[in-house]
Amino acid sequence: MQGLTIWCAITLASFAGAAGAYHSYLLTNPLRIALVLDSSYEMRADFAAAKRLAVELNKGDRYALFGLFSEKSRVHGYADKLNLDRLKSYSPRRFDSLQSGPLRTQLDNADGVVLITNADASETKNLPSNWQILNP
Repeated sequence: MQGLTIWCAITLASFAGAAGAYHSYLLTNPLRIALVLDSSYEMRADFAAAKRLAVELNKGDRYALFGLFSEKSRVHGYADKLNLDRLKSYSPRRFDSLQSGPLRTQLDNADGVVLITNADASETKNLPSNWQILNP
């Protein structure tokens, strides 16, 4: 019986130590998630819902930093809280800046990319397949 008690104590201590080490690692090396919010004229009707969805995504992961982008430019860098105040719906939709240029380089450096848009699949078919595309 004493052997079982010692084995349980060692196992519990090992798992607690591993969990603490992983928690510490994730706090010092958070995931960088690029959140791209479509800010085109076509999104006007769904823009408020898209902002609410972005806020909900931001609440979901304490081990992640979110960078906010529109399909036209970077809104703000990686932070633990999103600042959606400066993001407005303007100009026609153009996903080509997401596929090439300096914005694509910034998105490629992220650990994950989430695009919030009401565009149909034919408009987003040329975007990378590992991006998560959400409808508001």
